Amino acid sequence: MKTWLIRMAWILAGLMLMAGCACATGAAEQPPEEIRNALAGMEIMHSAYWSGEGSTWFILTRTAEGTSLLLCFEKHDDAWVQSFCTYTAVPQGANGVQMIHITDHMEDHVYDRIWPGPILIILTDDGSYTSYLRSGSGQWNLFKVFSQDEQTYLDFDEESIVFRTPIDQEHSRFETVHGRFERDLRKIDLNCIPGTPEEAERMREEMQPATEDAGGQ
Repeated sequence: MKTWLIRMAWILAGLMLMAGCACATGAAEQPPEEIRNALAGMEIMHSAYWSGEGSTWFILTRTAEGTSLLLCFEKHDDAWVQSFCTYTAVPQGANGVQMIHITDHMEDHVYDRIWPGPILIILTDDGSYTSYLRSGSGQWNLFKVFSQDEQTYLDFDEESIVFRTPIDQEHSRFETVHGRFERDLRKIDLNCIPGTPEEAERMREEMQPATEDAGGQ
């Protein structure tokens, strides 16, 4: 138990270091009454608020039946409007969500780069996390993933996934799988995020449209 708590503390510290300090989330601020009323009958587990351009609330709820839901509310004409709701992008059952968090940037020391946000981070109880970068069009796209089971980091962009497996504190193994993979938070299924380069290659092949053979059959 002590080892697990120490590991979780390091994961949380690492995420906060990557994400910096500028954010708006959870404990200090409650979702507005308008949103709470819309969610009457559901238990609000966690929330995260983006107060910058394109104001957004993410709310993690649990239904009476025990299903976890992630809801996105955006402000339009001074009213909070539900943009989408998903249950496939959040874990169900024993491995729940530890926190959700929105940051205005993420520092990537591996690539020596600072990514501007907003970026949504979903940390699960086992120490894994998924993060989503909002595009210029307002779509939240899968961005960075850490799998505790595989001990692997995944970096997504429009054309590829980079798998990074730490070898030691200073060295990692990098493997890139080129292809266009589903990244839209509205459509993400955690069970369909590839855990290895081999899985990603199989997924890419399955997503390729069928073509006629040279004989026209």
